[in-house]
Amino acid sequence: KNRQKQLIIQNVPEFKIKQSKRQKIAHNKPQTKIKHSIAMTKNWQDPIYRPNQLLAIGKGLDIKPNKPETLIKNKVCNEKSKIIYCGDYSVIINGKNPDFICFEKKKIIEFNGPYWHKYDIQGQRELIFAVWGYDTLILVDEDLLDMDKLQLKVDLFMERPNPYFGKEKQNGTKH
Repeated sequence: KNRQKQLIIQNVPEFKIKQSKRQKIAHNKPQTKIKHSIAMTKNWQDPIYRPNQLLAIGKGLDIKPNKPETLIKNKVCNEKSKIIYCGDYSVIINGKNPDFICFEKKKIIEFNGPYWHKYDIQGQRELIFAVWGYDTLILVDEDLLDMDKLQLKVDLFMERPNPYFGKEKQNGTKH
């Protein structure tokens, strides 16, 4: 009966308003903010939590390829190449989401547009993926000017041996 009474009281509008005010006061205290910040920082450093959250965020955002990614996808993704679009957070490797991947040859293709990647450090992303045995090709805006040259560049990349294959970490990737 006490539980029923408690549920009835919690559904009264005045109680909800009072409870809301209490929560706002509690969550705006500096020590509470620091405690939450520490907890979330710890969570995002967790190798299980981070990829799962990124996958959930990507799924929730219903991310679709942007225009350059669509051009690349239409040109290089097919049954023969086994390259698939994964820029929708369907694949997370070492906390990063590549744009295109070929699992069979352990190859990644990234498009670095000027908006999202203007502050990227050259070679950093390649190293992040290399740790897991993936060879990476970085495409830029200029590569999209001639789609035949783009196809040739991707074909040559896919044909060359992967220098990292077999040298990856042993606990795998999150697919």
